[in-house]
Amino acid sequence: MSDLAAIITALTGLLIALGGGARWLWNKIEARAVAREADVEERIKAVEAKVAECEQRETAGRAREEAAKERSAAQVTVIELLWREVERLSPEGSKVLKRAHQLLTDLKKDAD
Repeated sequence: MSDLAAIITALTGLLIALGGGARWLWNKIEARAVAREADVEERIKAVEAKVAECEQRETAGRAREEAAKERSAAQVTVIELLWREVERLSPEGSKVLKRAHQLLTDLKKDAD
């Protein structure tokens, strides 16, 4: 029986050593997984920040476009009012006034 006790004692020591090695290896793998997860989360946050920045730029761009459309419409209205006043003052017309009227018509088409 003493041989059996020696074998059991040796196996117990071997199993403890193997268990410690397995635990050490598991801790290394787990630490690497946690580090990768943190890196992925950091990258996701960076991408989300860039997306938010792009959305802000897009919103600002739309606002600028709307403001430009409003300014353009106001400018066309002012030009048309001035055109009517010039036409009232000079009813006989000239080549320059005809060309100006053509340009005004083109502006109105572009504004629509």
